[in-house]
Amino acid sequence: LRNLIRDLENGGELIPEEINNKKEEPSSPKGSSRHDELVDSFNKNYEEQNYEASLNIARQLVDIKPTFQYYVMRGMANEALKYYAKAIQDYREALRIEENPLVLFQLSNVYSEIGSYSNSIEGVEKLINSYSSDWPFDLATLYNNKAFALLKLKRYEESSPWIDKALDLNKTLWYIWDTKGELEYQLGNYEDAITAMTKANELNPHYNSLYYRGLSYIAIGKSQKGCMDLAKSSGMGNKEADKAIELECDF
Repeated sequence: LRNLIRDLENGGELIPEEINNKKEEPSSPKGSSRHDELVDSFNKNYEEQNYEASLNIARQLVDIKPTFQYYVMRGMANEALKYYAKAIQDYREALRIEENPLVLFQLSNVYSEIGSYSNSIEGVEKLINSYSSDWPFDLATLYNNKAFALLKLKRYEESSPWIDKALDLNKTLWYIWDTKGELEYQLGNYEDAITAMTKANELNPHYNSLYYRGLSYIAIGKSQKGCMDLAKSSGMGNKEADKAIELECDF
């Protein structure tokens, strides 16, 4: 999304023709030095993770003129601060002005973050149906995101073919293996869950992969290995691992 903002500032266009149902929006005050100062200040603060400052600047910009660009900027700041309801509102306002795959992708991710998985699936399906290889995220990630949302909705059998399609396209992304491992755990396929989570951890150690691999080891009677994984997951801040350790481990 930061690249989207930069592109917009330079007069660029990231919207593929097939989903470009652009509505009219007020023109940005490009000649305004105040505008330039605010946008530069937003970018600087956002890059430096000063999200409260970024949010205050984005609010000023929206007040000046409620454009697609400014709603996206405010949504980015709200999302970074975990003000998810406000981020959703901003991204939806931006999409009312013009449809854009990056913003729709981000909106779908925020819906997933708050557990609104049906809404997340709706956005992902739109992106899958209109997918272009020019976009900065691949089709495997979209398949994974749909599989993950279905998994969280406990629609395991529906999730399975989507995660397999994701892996057919890309085996190098840790989070696809992580989704695969969690799904296999929920299906009771503990050996497959261990294999998938091991691959996920080789690519990028993550508390969720360690957590479900630990539970899977315990489920097949390898409690020592399982508890070691749970301890590592706990050390990364996973509170669910703490609960599992209390129930399953001696330390």
